[in-house]
Amino acid sequence: MCHRISKNSPIIEAQCQSNKILYFTSTDSEDLFEINKKKQGNDWIYHDNEIEYRYNSWGYRTKEFSELSDDYVLTFGCSFTEGIGLYYDDMWSTKLGKKLNLDVFNLGMGASGVDFQFYNTILFQNFILEKKKLPKLVVYQWPMSFRTSAFFKLREDNKTDLIMEFFSPHFIEETGEKKVMNSFNEWFKDGFINDGGDLIKQNYLYPMLCNNVWKSLNVPVINWTYDEDFENLNNEIFDLNFQICRIYDDTKIKARDLMHNGHLAQDIVVNKIIENLNNHGFSK
Repeated sequence: MCHRISKNSPIIEAQCQSNKILYFTSTDSEDLFEINKKKQGNDWIYHDNEIEYRYNSWGYRTKEFSELSDDYVLTFGCSFTEGIGLYYDDMWSTKLGKKLNLDVFNLGMGASGVDFQFYNTILFQNFILEKKKLPKLVVYQWPMSFRTSAFFKLREDNKTDLIMEFFSPHFIEETGEKKVMNSFNEWFKDGFINDGGDLIKQNYLYPMLCNNVWKSLNVPVINWTYDEDFENLNNEIFDLNFQICRIYDDTKIKARDLMHNGHLAQDIVVNKIIENLNNHGFSK
């Protein structure tokens, strides 16, 4: 339970990894790495090279906001944007920043869903308006549509914080995880997944609201997703100046965990974003 919103928090914080440098995290575990090394052989690009996951004080794999230049791109997404299994320089957000000559503030968070991007958008928009430091461009990588989250109260030292838990059917089925919030698990399986009403609400409303936030501030937005991750990314939902539908990765090259898209797929993402920006005369 490391995702938390505290009083006056400008963002959802991942406190379990804040201010840390890790060499393995999430699906890119050390045990799996040893197994993959044997399978891939000595010529594997990750065989003898370390990946450094450097997290800021809010628990994101990016620099501190106070260190950010005024000309920056703001990115949202799940583990594909956090860059699990990838070197920092191989991440699509890093490559996009270099192509556009913009600094990068990357709010990608592994295992997060559509609702997480919405909550962070609202929280962070208020923060950057106070700081008078709007991004030049916002890019959303929309995660798998069946993910969602819930907040629960946690009392420590007479303070009430909200703790966020992520939910997905794959996680529950594959791990058999039994959490404290059993009643919410039942609602998630029967209500969110089987009934589908809240799932539809989340996947239609939240991306639209996120885009409208930036549209009202005259900040251009790009929306993209991998293959079939987010089914509702289409023109019927978005009335936008900038849009990308889907990114198809046919490289067959994977990241170090052999689960996430590899370094070549990041170039596909960046090239599609640049193409879309050029078609719409983007100027920073």
